[in-house]
Amino acid sequence: MDLVWPGFAFRDSEIPGYYTPFQEEFIMEFTPIRPIEPLWTPAASQTGAQAQDPTQSLFASVFQSAIQNVRDTNAVQVDLEYQLATGQLDNPADLTLATSKATNAAILLMEMRNKAMDAYNELMRISL
Repeated sequence: MDLVWPGFAFRDSEIPGYYTPFQEEFIMEFTPIRPIEPLWTPAASQTGAQAQDPTQSLFASVFQSAIQNVRDTNAVQVDLEYQLATGQLDNPADLTLATSKATNAAILLMEMRNKAMDAYNELMRISL
């Protein structure tokens, strides 16, 4: 980088140990902001039976998947508890992880239910 002072012109490399941060050029690169895009398209998110059933909503599918997640994680937990009780489980930490996953899935489902009920109650309070 060239430094230019009144009456002097030299490069940084000519001055050992001299650094002038105030005279550096900084080029700031930026990416333009893209518009918000949907996470999925309505046609792509519905498959098979869902595409044929127009009453199936995204709201219902989210709750159904959360309920199925609770069932699946609970089934894994029960299976690992059985394996631990019969001496077939090699790593007891697997049971601890499965228990935590099942508990968190149930808590998430309850919180989703509570938020949905709060939203419903708010809508019912609106007077038209």
